Formats: sequence, C-alpha cells, structure tokens
Amino acid sequence: MSGRIVERVLLEQAPLRVLELGTYCGYGTVLLAQGLPPGARLYTIEGDPRHAAVAEKVIRLAGFSEQTVSTWALG
Repeated sequence: MSGRIVERVLLEQAPLRVLELGTYCGYGTVLLAQGLPPGARLYTIEGDPRHAAVAEKVIRLAGFSEQTVSTWALG
C-alpha cells in the first residue's frame, strides 16, 4: 500500500532531486528511483555500512547506476 502512495506522489510532483534518509536493504530506494522522471537524482544515506553495502547491490541489480542513485554510509 505505501508503495502505491510513493508512486503517486512521485508522479504528481515529478521531483528532480530526492533525499532518502535510511535505506536499509534498498527496497524503498528502488521504488523511489523507478518513479523519478528522466534526469532526476536520488541521494540515499544509511547509518550502517553493512546495510549500505547490501542496498548498493540491490540498487545495481535493479538496473540503477551511480548517475541515478548515490548511496552513502555514515558509520
């Protein structure tokens, strides 16, 4: 359900930049990235370096690159 809400908001607002605080395993990051318009950027910050590493793999497996999604680990 919350995934549909995110999709709707992204479609309505069409942001060019999104900041995600806490990515955990990257599921929400992929959902956000899929809803962004062409040329938009998604920045995501994760406090646990292990979670950030998993999220980066999930994001890349979903087909997104550093040109679309940038992930930082704070820890």
